[in-house]
Amino acid sequence: MNHMDQDEEVPTEEFSSVLHIHWTPSLDDHYDELLFQNNRTIIIGSFLVSEVTYVVKMITHQSKSLKRKSSGDPYREVTVTLQRSSARNRRKALNVQGILFFVRDETGTHEKLACKSFRYALAEDELSFSFEMDVTQVTSEKVFYIDGHIIIDYPSDPDQTGLAHCPSPVVHKLSEDFQYLLDENPFSDITLKCGDVDIPSHRNILASRSPVFKAMLRKTTQESQTGAIQIEDIHPDTVRAMLKYIYCARTEDLSETSACALLYAADKYELLDLKQICVAHLKSVISNDNFFRILDAAVAHDEDLKLVVIDYIGKNFTEIEQSADWGELKKQNPELVMDILTKIVKFNY
Repeated sequence: MNHMDQDEEVPTEEFSSVLHIHWTPSLDDHYDELLFQNNRTIIIGSFLVSEVTYVVKMITHQSKSLKRKSSGDPYREVTVTLQRSSARNRRKALNVQGILFFVRDETGTHEKLACKSFRYALAEDELSFSFEMDVTQVTSEKVFYIDGHIIIDYPSDPDQTGLAHCPSPVVHKLSEDFQYLLDENPFSDITLKCGDVDIPSHRNILASRSPVFKAMLRKTTQESQTGAIQIEDIHPDTVRAMLKYIYCARTEDLSETSACALLYAADKYELLDLKQICVAHLKSVISNDNFFRILDAAVAHDEDLKLVVIDYIGKNFTEIEQSADWGELKKQNPELVMDILTKIVKFNY
């Protein structure tokens, strides 16, 4: 989490997070259910609303209370609830941009559990979402821990309520229908030309999702008249990933490389929600091995991500200072290095 200046204003409304653990007890689990019935709801912290990532942790539980799938693999069903603690500013929507959870055993080994790229909106008082935790890799027989990130976005417009992206059957079916349009290209009327690769698309969908595409597709533009949009600076795979989000509001599993590439595309075509998803992912994977590449993307496309990378560098400066990437950064961008060193001194890492 990046440092904030002393005089920076942040919203003061808080939200509490409640974690529920559910399981269907068998006869063998009956005793454990009685033992832990008062611990099913766990308060794991409160959230000060702002555009940063918060870490949540859950206390340990006995493994006997795990459900088991038909394959025999153990899992838990987890429901996380965000609840408004005051009625003030009720019209302001709290948007959950991304969810990422890990399971850790007592040795510290962890496995990625769930990464939700859906947008949810807390326009009223409460928001709940659920997922199953596969804990096959947990070696401990008695205890395990859950670590995770919830990325929260607080709209700057006090009247912005937003629309919830609810994983309802209707929305899921709509997403499937648009996936069909993307895959099969019926009635396509515009082509995205990426080098020698042509990707058919639909003007109305592009224009409705991106103000840049909307401007390109006005009647008097070259793109509108020729029926082709030239994209020379983005790889076709990244263009396809961008289109998947434009059509279906979904992203594939992101890597550091794909997130950086998709961040460039999202910024270029002003896909703000997709940009936030990429930024959130990159914040969660910063390491000594990739800070240089993520910083390069952050400098070009997102100031908040840049501050998070600088914060990471400050906390790990002893190791990073000896790396080849740090030496390369000093050669390529001495002004940025000076800015980083100034912040390291200011915040006394």
